Amino acid sequence: MRFAYEWESFPPEEYAIEVLARCDLAAVFLIVSDRRRLAALRHLPDLQYLRLEVDAPDAEIRAALEGKRPVHLVLDGIASLTDLSCLLPVAPTLRYLKIDNCPGLRDLAALRELTSLTTLCLDLSGLPTTQAIAADLPAALGSLELTGLAADRLSDIAPHPPVEDLALMARRPLVLDALDAWPSLAALEVSELNDWNEALTALAAFPQIIELTFHAFPWQNPPTDAPALPAIEELRLQAPRDGRVLDVVRPLFPGVTHL
Repeated sequence: MRFAYEWESFPPEEYAIEVLARCDLAAVFLIVSDRRRLAALRHLPDLQYLRLEVDAPDAEIRAALEGKRPVHLVLDGIASLTDLSCLLPVAPTLRYLKIDNCPGLRDLAALRELTSLTTLCLDLSGLPTTQAIAADLPAALGSLELTGLAADRLSDIAPHPPVEDLALMARRPLVLDALDAWPSLAALEVSELNDWNEALTALAAFPQIIELTFHAFPWQNPPTDAPALPAIEELRLQAPRDGRVLDVVRPLFPGVTHL
């Protein structure tokens, strides 16, 4: 299957016809980095995993996706992308979508038509507001990752109640309020929190959350006024410099079985 990863070294059209079209691409993560290879996708059988790193017009992306049935799609560095209507041809099969470094993206309305989507990773750096995002999310979505958030509080983000796994990468420390607006939440990942005692107190009231990931745990000044969170079974933290993991973690998270 190594032939599927040699596309960059050969003429796009010819290699697609003579080599890739003869390969079983079901388990191949195919990367498209220029418009000639994007156009050559029309020669390929069904793709399961696809990454587009080509700044092409929406019409070219849509044409390339016609007739394809990917389950996993990454869009990266497509500066000219303004909306997601180009993804509608793959709506019946697409389950995972990641959009990163697409600064021109403004209109997310087509997301709601991606009815098979269960996981969305979305870079919001170019969007002026995050408040209306939930209105565009498909009903089946269970995992949501938002990066580049301009929000200061969880309540600044319109909730999507079906989400079970939520990751928030904000530009500023986040206030963890309004957790009750996310009733299905079982796993939460946060880049940085504004007030750790306040945040852990809020989390203690929601025992359905059993997995936590913190990117900036305050090892030098750990929370001292927060209640224990015995419901947490899985915890991910950045490693401390002094190795004081269990001394700090065990009192706060006595139920952890995976660290």
